[in-house]
Amino acid sequence: MRGQPDAFVFSVSQNDWHNYCECDNCRTLAEQEDSQMAPVLQLVNRVAEAVETEFPDKVVETLAYSIRELMPQGVDIPRNFELYNEGAVFQGNPVRLNRNIYKQMVAAAKAESCTACRECEDKCPQSITISEWMPKVHAVLGAS
Repeated sequence: MRGQPDAFVFSVSQNDWHNYCECDNCRTLAEQEDSQMAPVLQLVNRVAEAVETEFPDKVVETLAYSIRELMPQGVDIPRNFELYNEGAVFQGNPVRLNRNIYKQMVAAAKAESCTACRECEDKCPQSITISEWMPKVHAVLGAS
C-alpha cells in the first residue's frame, strides 16, 4: 500500500486451482461454513483489520471464485474493481487495455449497469460502498 499509494483496491486471493489448504484450522473452518472460501475470507478480513488504521481509504479484496453464488446476479463487481485497480496501479497502456476489455463485457456486467440497490453491499466481506464506487469505475473504464 505504501508502494502503490494511488491504488484503491488491494487483492488477497487464493490460487486459481482446487488444491485447498488442508491444515486442521482451515479444514475445520471450511467444514463449519460449508465453503472452501471461509479460510480465505478470514485471512482477507484479518489483513483488512490490520491495515485499516494506517490506510483507511484503501480496500482489501479477494476474488470470489467460491462465493459468487452469494452475490446478486448481473454486475460483475470483482471484475470491474479488478480492471479499475489495475488501471490505477499501472496507468498508461494497461488503462487503454482495460478500457477495451470493459467495452467488450456484456452490458449487464459493466459498472454502468449498477442500479445502486445496495443488495451487494450487505454481502460484501470488505464492506465496500459498491453503489458509490460503480459510477467512479465506469467513469474511468467507460471513458473513450
